Amino acid sequence: MKRKLVRDLIPQIAQDSGSDNKFRKYESDSEYRKGLADKIIEEANEVCVELNHRADPFKHQELLPILEEMCDLLEVLDTCAYINNMSSSEETMKMLNIDPMALLYKYDAFHNGDFVSLFNSTKFSLYHTFLNSLEFDFEVEFINICSIILSYITLFDISIETFKEIQYEKQLKRGGFDDMMYMIL
Repeated sequence: MKRKLVRDLIPQIAQDSGSDNKFRKYESDSEYRKGLADKIIEEANEVCVELNHRADPFKHQELLPILEEMCDLLEVLDTCAYINNMSSSEETMKMLNIDPMALLYKYDAFHNGDFVSLFNSTKFSLYHTFLNSLEFDFEVEFINICSIILSYITLFDISIETFKEIQYEKQLKRGGFDDMMYMIL
């Protein structure tokens, strides 16, 4: 039996649409932590898919789907940060007292415009450090991914507030990850 962590409002949305999907609540914190860790990989992969499927991920008209996937990833990471008593992604991005472009130049991947490599190299570190309760290491990777996303949105002169509004709109429609619910696949 495979489990997939779902947002809080998904079980009700599924029921309202007549779906026969089965939903349950994680029975322990360790199961929930594993569900969140798996969700980090899933959402980071979805960011990479969007970046790969866009003819030019640096064009404004192709930006919204990428930003939405980045918001989904940060929603999961914000839940993980909350569990670890850390600042949210929004607070972290506002705290970053660096020039995002200067940060990106240290990555070889940026010179090729390859944000996919940046996400791929970070997602497994996020997964393992969160799953194994390595709070300090998770915080380092959390700051790293916030820096990468901040750098990406800065390229388009998008404010943190505007970016977080996209995340908030999605959260209103589908909820967060606080109810510890999973779907049986």
